[in-house]
Amino acid sequence: MSPAIPILGMDALLLHRCVLACSRVFPTLELGELHPPSTPSLTKGLHVGCTINGQPMTALLDTGATCCFMSRSQADQLGMEVRRVESGGAASITGKIPIVGQTSEVHVTFLGHSATTSFCVQGVGNSLVIGLKLLLDARMELTFEDTRH
Repeated sequence: MSPAIPILGMDALLLHRCVLACSRVFPTLELGELHPPSTPSLTKGLHVGCTINGQPMTALLDTGATCCFMSRSQADQLGMEVRRVESGGAASITGKIPIVGQTSEVHVTFLGHSATTSFCVQGVGNSLVIGLKLLLDARMELTFEDTRH
């Protein structure tokens, strides 16, 4: 895999109809049912249904995010323990996000895949973001080709 892949965001993959292969060892997941917009927006992104410790949520897939994010209110809603961390922040599709804490590890399922990860807790905002680390841990292959033809 090219070392440039982690800096590409989901919008770049959609715009260029690219393939992100996180692992060729495991079965692939083709996102053929998705219909990307003709002009991708940096703010819309790709949202998917997921569960975190069995609780249904909606998350943004962001291959340009350095980790998974959630707000403090989401962590509280899910009953998660948050430990305080000193951090300069982390990168996301929308820019640098201030990080105020980190959750303990939780079980996450999305698009038929499962993995265990911790979430960085944002100091601002209320987005739930699944970042590249979890996509790699889940051994996903994302395909953005139009398979309807």
